[in-house]
Amino acid sequence: MSKPIKLHKPLLEIVKNGLHEIFNNGIYADKEVQHILLNNKQFGSRDRSFIAETIYDIVRWKRNYEQLMVNRKWSIGNWNNYILISLLNRKKEIVNPEIFDCEFDISKPENWLINFDGRISFPEWLDKKCFDEIGEDWNSIATALNIPAKTFIRVNTLKITPENLLELLLKENIDAKITNPTALEKTGFSFKNCIEISSKNNLKNSTFYKSGFFEFQDLGSQLIGEFCDLKSNQIVLDLCAGAGGKSLHLSAILQNKGKIYATDFKPERTKTLANRANNAGCKNIEIISFEKAMFLKNLDVILIDAPCSGIGTIKRNPDVKWKLKILTLTIIKQFKQHY
Repeated sequence: MSKPIKLHKPLLEIVKNGLHEIFNNGIYADKEVQHILLNNKQFGSRDRSFIAETIYDIVRWKRNYEQLMVNRKWSIGNWNNYILISLLNRKKEIVNPEIFDCEFDISKPENWLINFDGRISFPEWLDKKCFDEIGEDWNSIATALNIPAKTFIRVNTLKITPENLLELLLKENIDAKITNPTALEKTGFSFKNCIEISSKNNLKNSTFYKSGFFEFQDLGSQLIGEFCDLKSNQIVLDLCAGAGGKSLHLSAILQNKGKIYATDFKPERTKTLANRANNAGCKNIEIISFEKAMFLKNLDVILIDAPCSGIGTIKRNPDVKWKLKILTLTIIKQFKQHY
């Protein structure tokens, strides 16, 4: 057990309200947690960690917890039960368990042992669909998707080197290390400017981030930029640019040479890109309309990060699996067949 914790009603109410917004009103977990923390600055660091970790744990393992409740004939729909089971399974010692008004004796560990089967953590319809389409490999994929994502940043080489940024981070007591550049040597690609962050510092508020020294970017996204294999002065179209993470990466690879046209079918998705590009010192990015992009000529590279189900982001956004609908996957399949 970790250090004993004493819980208070207001803290539990905050978590329960957050879970209600996520599961009943369709709010994305990261947005809801961010909203809660921004609007409840009276909570200290320990309480803030409790809120975020508990919400994400329940979002990730909700169906597993419900299976236990069904087996033990406990009430599903009572958020108190979810929170209590989550705490017990994370080996938390609760000083005042009576606050939960719980239906079961927490002194008996056998009452709350959970089957953390990765497939059970998915909605039943989605688990069946993935297994039917992927086969036995879905077992290991489902398990992997339930491992919380690590935090990676891409060093903006327009402003700083990985070595210099790492030195700055370590001086601020931020646990960081440069990602092994040969980690994917068998594929012919590598992480050239990637740093893994292990500590829980809020780096978005750091001077380094505000100075444009780095961007938060997962490994798979960073590899796409390397896969483009750009040459100096090439002209690139990022057709599904969104917020522009890949456009910024391509700009750094080109060292501000050449040209990058960035667009998106939904123009509102690119609304933050201009400020991000300016902050990063990217001078070769031009944001254009999707219609104008259709008439571009003499392009060297076209990058299409096409719409997808979002299942691959579940490690970082576990609530995606609860928000997906069978209609969404059908539309995506038709889009891919058409184009």
